[in-house]
Amino acid sequence: MNNIAESIWPLWLALARARAEALEIDCDPWESAAAPVQDAWDKLTRPENLNALQAMVRDAHELNSTAREAAIKALSICQARTDVNPAPPTPEFPPSLP
Repeated sequence: MNNIAESIWPLWLALARARAEALEIDCDPWESAAAPVQDAWDKLTRPENLNALQAMVRDAHELNSTAREAAIKALSICQARTDVNPAPPTPEFPPSLP
């Protein structure tokens, strides 16, 4: 796993902790009704995590099948959220003169 993908491990750990505390181990996190699980999933799939999730899915062969499925689903949701809330364009520098 590369450093970019490793940067979101704390979010995966928070999700695992929330799932364990909610006793929802057999429920996929994206289908959870538990508020702490929903919150952890929301944080993981925020647009700012797009690059890290892409890197994780690129290295998905290193993951077990359950983790691979969750990473792919997280990336899919993150991409959809990114399309809805794209980052603002980077201003031109130096600015163009009229």
